[in-house]
Amino acid sequence: MEGGQLVPEYLETEQHKEQIPKLLNPTVIAALIAACVAFFSVVLSFRTIRIQRIESERQEIYKKLNSFYGPMRLHLNSSNELYELFKTSVKKRISNPETFRTLPFILNGNEFSDTEKELLFQIIKIGKKMEKIINQNAGLIDDDNLHKEMIDLNTHIIIIRSAYNGKFETGKEIEELLKTKTFPNEITTRIDATFKELKKRLAKLNKRKKERKKERKFLQ
Repeated sequence: MEGGQLVPEYLETEQHKEQIPKLLNPTVIAALIAACVAFFSVVLSFRTIRIQRIESERQEIYKKLNSFYGPMRLHLNSSNELYELFKTSVKKRISNPETFRTLPFILNGNEFSDTEKELLFQIIKIGKKMEKIINQNAGLIDDDNLHKEMIDLNTHIIIIRSAYNGKFETGKEIEELLKTKTFPNEITTRIDATFKELKKRLAKLNKRKKERKKERKFLQ
């Protein structure tokens, strides 16, 4: 109907026929194809970026676990077990076991049994390994508080080794000077907690990676 008047049916059909070639125009088709390609390219690009981001984070976590948190966790727990044996042995033969601390005990010129010397020697050996890990991989520590505790641990390792090797004078004066340089007791718990958090995050990322592989196979 045009202007309130009925248009013959054959004329409407003819008009529709005239519009069809316009829709099938090569330029229109090319534009539609280009739009579809652009859309799928954007989708693919976002997908690729997401996959790359996941892979990048996975590799970063592997590096942290293998180069720092894993070895530090192992050495700290081994050192703690040896120290418990060492401490138990010393406390059995001293008059005030409740106040025993290794560094002040050494700085006061006290003697150790052969067993205690060997246990302390092994603890110091592990300390040297931890010192190397800290110096080479401190950049992998994201937490500022943990970084500070690592500095305290590193300082303690150096001082306890020097004391064991007789590099310091003995007596109350040197004990007073170094009294704050004892082992940071919370460090093992903090390293253990961070290690577990990283492992949990890694498991989640690995699961996501498997899901992406399944999606790709399905689309293929």
